[in-house]
Amino acid sequence: MDFRRPDADPYFGPQATGRADLPDPTAWARQVLAATLESISGARAPHQLTRCMTADVHARVVRRHRVSQRRGAAVQRTQVRRLRVDEPVDGVAEVAAVVVLDERVRAVAMRLNGADGRWLVTELVIG
Repeated sequence: MDFRRPDADPYFGPQATGRADLPDPTAWARQVLAATLESISGARAPHQLTRCMTADVHARVVRRHRVSQRRGAAVQRTQVRRLRVDEPVDGVAEVAAVVVLDERVRAVAMRLNGADGRWLVTELVIG
């Protein structure tokens, strides 16, 4: 059974988790964002991020990783310069960040949802 589908069994699929049962979203987002940037730049294998994000977000990270591998360019240092986290509702965190990727400053937006006692990246946009 594919639990990512909207018609998945509500009793055995992923369970929403409230903020009280989740780790600090700022520290978690910084670590996952840094690892994602490393993967996109080709310095880290994308399979290391499988558990942290939904399948569609992971597929986009894998696609960008493959592009960087095909380019064959030297791996550039990535950096999370600034990060801001807002929690609009219980169990949801929205992250805005300024990062350095491929020697360019870029904006990143990321949405985290609490599921099964951990944060899960459900949306990722890199400008």
